[in-house]
Amino acid sequence: MLDFKKILGCLGLTIGGSLCLFALLFTVLSALFIEMLPLPLRAKGWEWMYGELGATEGVPGAGEFPGEYEGPDYCPSGRPVNGPISAYFLDPRYEAYFGFPHYGVDFGVPEGTPVRATLSGKVVWAGRRGGYGLLVAIKNGDFLVLYGHFSRIDVGVGQVVRRGQVLGLSGNTGLSTGPHVHYEIRCRGKAVNPLGDMPCN
Repeated sequence: MLDFKKILGCLGLTIGGSLCLFALLFTVLSALFIEMLPLPLRAKGWEWMYGELGATEGVPGAGEFPGEYEGPDYCPSGRPVNGPISAYFLDPRYEAYFGFPHYGVDFGVPEGTPVRATLSGKVVWAGRRGGYGLLVAIKNGDFLVLYGHFSRIDVGVGQVVRRGQVLGLSGNTGLSTGPHVHYEIRCRGKAVNPLGDMPCN
C-alpha cells in the first residue's frame, strides 16, 4: 500500500525535491493506469493504492470520517436520484463478481444527473476516495450517508446541507461498471439497507 502522507509530506523538503516530484508523478500515473484495468483487476489496484477501503465500498468501521453534527432532518429519507436499481444492498451478484459485499444500493442514471441529499447534515468528505471514486459523505448524529461515483462535486467539507439540496452530478468514477450513484447509509458505524426502515423511524 502506498503511503500518500509521506509522498505529499516530502514535497515540502528542499533536499530531494526531485525525488518527491517523481514519487508524486508515479502516484498519479498509477491511478490513471488502474482506472483503465478490467474491473476485477481494478479492485486489486485500488486495494494496493488505498488499502482496504480502496477495494471495498462501505465496510463498517473502515475509514472513519471526522466531524460531528446534530441538527434537523436527522433521519435519511427518500432517494438521491430517480432511476432503476442496478445493485441491491448485499447483492449476491456483486459479491460473486468482485469478491466482497455491497453495502449500499446502486441507481443506474445517465452521467450528469443531479444527486440530491437525503439527509440534512455536515459534509465530512468531498473528493476522491478509492473505489468510491468522487465521494460525498454527510453526517448527522448517528447517521453517515455516502454518495459515490460523482463526475462533479458541488459541496465542500464543513458545509451544512439540507435534505433535497444538489450535491453534484452523477458519474462513473472509481470502481464502476457504468454511470450510476452508489448510495450507502451507516448508523452508528453499521451499514443498513437504504431501502429498508431506518432505525430512527
